[in-house]
Amino acid sequence: LEVLLESPRCVGVGEIGIDFGPYNELGAEVQQEALEQQLRIAREHNLPVELHVRNAKDDSQRAAHALVAQVLEEQGVPSAGCDLHCFTENASTVHTFSHLGCHIAFGGAATFASSDEIRDAVAACPRDLLLSETDSPYMAPVPLRGQTCEPAMVAFNAACVAQVCYECLGETKQDTYTSLWKNACTFF
Repeated sequence: LEVLLESPRCVGVGEIGIDFGPYNELGAEVQQEALEQQLRIAREHNLPVELHVRNAKDDSQRAAHALVAQVLEEQGVPSAGCDLHCFTENASTVHTFSHLGCHIAFGGAATFASSDEIRDAVAACPRDLLLSETDSPYMAPVPLRGQTCEPAMVAFNAACVAQVCYECLGETKQDTYTSLWKNACTFF
């Protein structure tokens, strides 16, 4: 890991985080300890982190997000930055993490017809913390849903984010695209 992190091609540490989803077999304490260690490593190398945070299905308390927020509040967000990868939560969760200075990255899930809550979160995200991404090879955006996702599909995700910002906030699509580009360049 140390050799990989010293490479000039390494731009961050992650995905790291807490996962209480269906494939998880580790308890919260083990995951929290690993996250704390990984955050220390990122700080030592002055690298940003990309967080993977998944709540248990039907977890109204959003326990994984609450635990990650607690760890970041206690340890601080790495000075190089922090990004919540593949954000699929609500506006309240955006507020929690944006107040900590975390970037929020929206992917293909924001384009799904049933994702009004995620699109509300897009509108709630401060423009200087807004990112777009893919979760390649998963969650291909509409109109390519069901296909294997690839990085080129980020254009559909960015278009969705721009449309939401236009409809909800009156921002021009070009302004949103400019923000997405600047934020990605700044973060990485």
